[in-house]
Amino acid sequence: MRYILIFLLLWQYNAQAKTLSVNPCQIRVSAIRPAFPLTKFYGVVGDGPIHPMIEVGTSFNWNHSTKNCFFQSINMGFAYHRFLQSLLPVYTDLNYMRIITLKKQKVGVGLSLGAGYLHSFPLTDQFKLVNGVYEQVGRLGRSQAMLKIGAFISFKQFTFGYNNIIQTPFVKSYVPLMPYNCLSLSYTFNSNCCVSQTKKSTDATK
Repeated sequence: MRYILIFLLLWQYNAQAKTLSVNPCQIRVSAIRPAFPLTKFYGVVGDGPIHPMIEVGTSFNWNHSTKNCFFQSINMGFAYHRFLQSLLPVYTDLNYMRIITLKKQKVGVGLSLGAGYLHSFPLTDQFKLVNGVYEQVGRLGRSQAMLKIGAFISFKQFTFGYNNIIQTPFVKSYVPLMPYNCLSLSYTFNSNCCVSQTKKSTDATK
């Protein structure tokens, strides 16, 4: 099932890239902390250990508006939760961004909603009792799902975001969901900023 999901994400990107405006590459670095949404927000950068995450991705625009932008991103990355687990996420985000002008500078403010595949690797040995003998399990990690919701602000090619990531199922019997608060900073190379090349050329002649 996980391979089907990854194939569909890549196939969708390849299909849309032929017809829509594409941003070639985005790099994102994040600090994550397990907590319920909007709680212990300060702890991501303050009172607790910082668990890092790095991602690369690409995005394509669904429209070419200079005010209301709808775009989709496809991302993959690596996260490290010290003493607990390592994570390999592959997911897609649907994004809405409103462009506002402050002192002749364009700033984007938006919301995002995402979902995808997550593969987790426990950092401690896992054992299962089989016929009175403990056998090690979980060496290849676990296949899981992830949900993501967030808000962001963009200026030029930089984006600062706050997200909550839900890992499920974490432990089916008593912890079905593992939420992470996430602060991120990303940089987009050759950003099209929801404006088509035709639109840019037209604006340049005015």
